[in-house]
Amino acid sequence: MARRTKDIEIKDQESRDNGKTYVVTEMSAEAAEWWAFRVLQAILGANAEIDLNAPLAQMAAAGFKALGQLEPEKAKPLLDEMMKCVSMRLPDGKTRDLFPNTNDIEEVKTRVILRKEVFALHVDFFQNGGV
Repeated sequence: MARRTKDIEIKDQESRDNGKTYVVTEMSAEAAEWWAFRVLQAILGANAEIDLNAPLAQMAAAGFKALGQLEPEKAKPLLDEMMKCVSMRLPDGKTRDLFPNTNDIEEVKTRVILRKEVFALHVDFFQNGGV
């Protein structure tokens, strides 16, 4: 079975990214597990508040929020890895990787939206009772 994907079209007339479509693709199971392990370790090391007895969906949401509490040097590699799951949908329907330091993504808001979608794609199984 192919990796799951989700198209995200930015529909915000005020945004410089308006009309752009991004494709979020899930990581391999191994990569996602390793990423999640490193995120959890970093979050726990930062003494972020996560109720380990909460339902898994709530823990996943708290984990995403807690990313903002990490020291920048610990957060950057994790955030960079998330963006590797995002590509551009071209007008001809093909996709390509994002080009760093270009106008592929011109708004911080778009980056936040895309990160939320990457995160959601990888933890949606928690919504149905999880593991």
